[in-house]
Amino acid sequence: MNRAHYGVFSTALLSSISLFALNAATAQDASGGQDVIIADPVVISATRYETPIQEVGSAISVLDAEELSRRQFLRLEDALQLIPGVTVDLNGSPGRPSPVRLRGLGPRNTLVLVDGMEVADTSRSQVQFEFGNIPPETVERVEVLRGPQSALYGADSAGGVINIITRKPEEPFEAQARVEYGSFNTFKPFLEAGGRHESGFYALGSFSYTDIDGFSSFNEDRGGSEDDPYISRAWLGKAGKDFDNGASIELRGRYVDETTASDRNNADLIGVYIDKEEFYYGGTASLPLLDGRLVNQVTASYVEHERFFDGGFLNGDVYEGSKAKVDYLATFDFYEAHTTAFGIEWEEERLDQVAPQAGGVAFGTPADAAFLDEKVATVAAFAQHQWRPIEGLSLIAGIRADDNEKFGTDVTARGSIAYDIQATGTRLRASGGSGIVTPSLYELNDVCIGNADLDPEESVGFDVGVDQTALGGRADVSLTLFRTEVEDQIAYVSSPTDGTPLTPACAAFFG
Repeated sequence: MNRAHYGVFSTALLSSISLFALNAATAQDASGGQDVIIADPVVISATRYETPIQEVGSAISVLDAEELSRRQFLRLEDALQLIPGVTVDLNGSPGRPSPVRLRGLGPRNTLVLVDGMEVADTSRSQVQFEFGNIPPETVERVEVLRGPQSALYGADSAGGVINIITRKPEEPFEAQARVEYGSFNTFKPFLEAGGRHESGFYALGSFSYTDIDGFSSFNEDRGGSEDDPYISRAWLGKAGKDFDNGASIELRGRYVDETTASDRNNADLIGVYIDKEEFYYGGTASLPLLDGRLVNQVTASYVEHERFFDGGFLNGDVYEGSKAKVDYLATFDFYEAHTTAFGIEWEEERLDQVAPQAGGVAFGTPADAAFLDEKVATVAAFAQHQWRPIEGLSLIAGIRADDNEKFGTDVTARGSIAYDIQATGTRLRASGGSGIVTPSLYELNDVCIGNADLDPEESVGFDVGVDQTALGGRADVSLTLFRTEVEDQIAYVSSPTDGTPLTPACAAFFG
């Protein structure tokens, strides 16, 4: 069996202490009035259903709308840097893609959800979501779950999950408008309006625009001088209905159109741009049965990314990536101390590539070789059980099987334990699990880079930690020790000298 790097092994070991001046026990009332006390803040990403954070054995951090507003973050990725174990690659001028890494693993190991939709770009060399165009003003809460989560979410979550939840209206009518102007000739208007009717219907829409002259993403000390401008237009909308019997339905959509100047790491590229469009469509229907003890939820989503290169070496190249997904999730509280969740999923990733310039024409490959239309489907089933045997103690175990039409069936598992000592504000926790990351369609099929013999990356990780509330709930101290092992890690090499076999088209250069 041919592998990119057979037996590649990497580890990460870290003890981290984080101190935040955050009050996790308070949140601002939706009307903008007085603060209200939340006795047991809940999270969703750790179990896929609402769970008090004290019962979560995995390392998890939450940033809410109040904190995002108080610190006046211009970009959501700036806020993520507050969280231990999170690394954000800020690549030059505003608007440049900002991949996010969890616990030292690459961005391909970080699954990003926006209102339940997986938003990674499947046309990229490594499937990932690159932040840069989510206005913090539209966000209600961000949950960052660290550690292997493939048993809950499947591939691409070996490092963890970032769950972004946009806000819903709470008042009959809400609106806000703002215009900002600042350095680098930055112009940023923002408009949002919506409301909730007593019948249970609600709707909210927002529009944001960003225009920045920017600065050179090529290092100024090396001669970079040409400004790299950035223009972005983004629309976000959601509407839903809550019924008297507890059932609900929500529809959501998002559209982004942006233009970013493109520099390489060795030159100013004057007049070279990347035009990008993003489309997000999704909906969720929920139906409770058995007096609310059994909750059935069906979610469908479609996400599409398109990149067009205008000028330069890649002039005219187009990359389109999309993911369609449907999943069913059931949550059953059959005893007071037991909760079971189980579900099935279907998804299809697709890559449409018209990229003769990047496809190796300069190296003598046929021009039509870089015209790709590839897709791969995966069917999955998972189950998870949570047991609370005594007050303060929570045990969670889960297992998942993913059947990929190219790579066959892979089974992943995870488990966690949490013990909350309310008298002292202490939470002891530990978690462990396995992860999997499948090669991207680009890595498998591209004429210049692709290697059809690649196998999925496999990983195993664990962590143990303690969280301590201090100063009357105004600060949290967290200590975590973790370790991750990765096998068959996919890597890129340039001009190999050790005899490593590469793809024939560009073997003398990279692969």
